Amino acid sequence: MQNLRDGSIEEVLENVMGLAAVASRDEVRSVMALIAKCTIVLGENLTETSRQIQEFNSSTTALTQQLIRLNRVLTWATIVIAIATGAAAVAAFVTALKS
Repeated sequence: MQNLRDGSIEEVLENVMGLAAVASRDEVRSVMALIAKCTIVLGENLTETSRQIQEFNSSTTALTQQLIRLNRVLTWATIVIAIATGAAAVAAFVTALKS
């Protein structure tokens, strides 16, 4: 049988119908039922994986937003400390000049 990706669904079905020459109708149905069940399970797993990826992306976005807020607070705290330190240094310098 040729590569399944290269053929149309109709071609694949024709090839499956040809299995009747080497297998009974019940055997072909059993194989097709197994393939159908595997396809269903695969679809369910893909749906669950997609849901988990979406949840992960949402939690990652929330964490990123929290980090941005924290960085803003730290930036303002650094500015306040720098101004306070500078003011203290200027006051000490002025005091030293007066003495």
